[in-house]
Amino acid sequence: MTRTDQTPMPFAKPQPRRDDDSDTDRTITEPADPRAVDRWTWERTVKQRARGVKMPPTAQHIGLLIATYCDAQTGGNAYPSVATLVESSGRSKDTVHTALRWLRTGGWLHQVSQGSGGSGKSSEYQLTVPRV
Repeated sequence: MTRTDQTPMPFAKPQPRRDDDSDTDRTITEPADPRAVDRWTWERTVKQRARGVKMPPTAQHIGLLIATYCDAQTGGNAYPSVATLVESSGRSKDTVHTALRWLRTGGWLHQVSQGSGGSGKSSEYQLTVPRV
């Protein structure tokens, strides 16, 4: 699909699908974007590639903290607030924002929804691995 504007395409929410290869009615949830990965794959990839992509240590630290808040199987549903990340990391608010921006622009983190700051609604994040 070709887009005329330069805004990134949003990720679709993971959609359950029926596992037709079995006799059960269980559903399997799969990430809608091929870059979306589970928590463990993401953490392993970050640790292996961090030096090669020159990932700043602070971005790695904040990313690994966000990973602790996500659904382990989908790498999504992470809702840590900036205040929570500041408190957990011991970093300043500006440093956390800089790390989040680096992770998003580098393709390591997708911001599914924007939080509203003071009203108590946090942004939602999805772990992703950049295409090489």
